[in-house]
Amino acid sequence: MFISDGNWCSVNYLELWNKGNTVYTLNNNTIHKTIYDPLPYNYNMARSAAFSNFTTRVSFNKGNYFYTGIGSNTIFIPSVGDRTWRTGNVQEYNDTGDYLTAGPANEGCSIFLYSPSGNPNYYQVDYKAFAFTILGDKQ
Repeated sequence: MFISDGNWCSVNYLELWNKGNTVYTLNNNTIHKTIYDPLPYNYNMARSAAFSNFTTRVSFNKGNYFYTGIGSNTIFIPSVGDRTWRTGNVQEYNDTGDYLTAGPANEGCSIFLYSPSGNPNYYQVDYKAFAFTILGDKQ
């Protein structure tokens, strides 16, 4: 992990994990893998709107259980925390789950799911240099 001033890219790329995507809002546009995408071949980073159908939090137990918006189905999002860009230290373990998407919020920041024990935010923005958990889509 690179520890830096908040953005380890010497040049800010809107298309870091999704070639051709310059949309700053939640969307379900097709993901076009780049060489910087950290997932293996045949997997893509999640779309920026991937978590927006989580309608209601059901409960919390070292992670959030959400209704998916499909009947009464739920999904568990574990609270694995993240690594901070300043020190590389793990923070918020067992309290918060941060899940990165391929969506840019602006040139220096990414869109991610912020899933704490309190109120979740499906459209959170922070530096690309955080080490967040990645859930991928199979192509």
